[in-house]
Amino acid sequence: LRFGGQLAESLRHLTDPLVKPFPLPFGQIVDQPGCHLAGELLIRFEHRRELLAVIGLPVFRNRDEGLGEGFRVFPFVSEQIHQINSGLMKRGEIMTLLGWYRSFPEQVLQANPRLCLEYGWPLMLSGQSESARKYLRWAKQNAPVDSSYPGEITAAQAYLARMEGDHSRMVELSQHALAELPRGEQEMRGILATNLGLAYWHMGDMEAAEPVLEEALNCASATGNQYAALTALILVGRVRAVQGQLHAAQAIFNQAVQQGAEIPINALAFMDLSVLQYEWNNLAECEVYLQKAITLSKRMRNDEFLVSCWMIAARLSMTRSDSAAAYQILADARERIREGDVPVPAYARVAAAQVNMALAIGDLNTAEHW
Repeated sequence: LRFGGQLAESLRHLTDPLVKPFPLPFGQIVDQPGCHLAGELLIRFEHRRELLAVIGLPVFRNRDEGLGEGFRVFPFVSEQIHQINSGLMKRGEIMTLLGWYRSFPEQVLQANPRLCLEYGWPLMLSGQSESARKYLRWAKQNAPVDSSYPGEITAAQAYLARMEGDHSRMVELSQHALAELPRGEQEMRGILATNLGLAYWHMGDMEAAEPVLEEALNCASATGNQYAALTALILVGRVRAVQGQLHAAQAIFNQAVQQGAEIPINALAFMDLSVLQYEWNNLAECEVYLQKAITLSKRMRNDEFLVSCWMIAARLSMTRSDSAAAYQILADARERIREGDVPVPAYARVAAAQVNMALAIGDLNTAEHW
């Protein structure tokens, strides 16, 4: 794994503290088995030209046991990541963050509640709910009670409940988090408002959903959190769609695409635009938007989004009288649910799609099976 970009830049003037902990010269370190943590920072040392390199430079030698002095560098590196974590999250650079946090040994992560909380967010945003649950549990166990961490962790757990379709728990946790968070934590309060808005949307209460989503959008915009702003904007579009205002919804989804381009959360915007085109029988445009949604879902490795895309693809195949392709797509979706990290409610949606498809072609035996 390699550090790069903004992290590398933030490390540029701090090379001495980074290199001093290495117990071996560069040439020997890179040959050691188990070396894996690296970065792209170009380092120049007048007195150590063998380190004219990249922090393609490992900083520890034994991932499992943490032997040697390499572990002394982790507090330094974790602090550098913390300084730029928020900016990367706001721009949707989820896979970059995942690569960095995966470079830490488990025991280093487990002992640091801030690292666990920060790692939990990109895990959730990439659909890895079980892994996120583990790190949030560790964060909760080790968080100082006299800090903002308990409220922030509860907010993250509320987001996880939202991912898993547990709307009553999401509302409960969001309310607890709002009570725990300081009033000035506008960014986290915006995330909680998004949670509540989505919960109300799933419960069918559009009247309650709309104002909290508008609040979430305002909070995200005020704090420069583009990812959260796009999420809230897309959900406002979904409220419009449920209210029957399809062209207004289309305008909002297009606005999200214009503002965020290929930021990962726009997989949802492309997905919703695809569904609208399907509704209007514009099948060619439906497929174009659907392929963009699939590409983003795969790029962010979000199995839940990908399964939702495949369900739309199955409907599109059925409309084109290709039932064999539709059945295969749903079989792939079921397999991904079994093997991937997909919330349980997704399986029920795929099963319902299978029933509807079987009924559409008069296959009563398959419909009864599902």
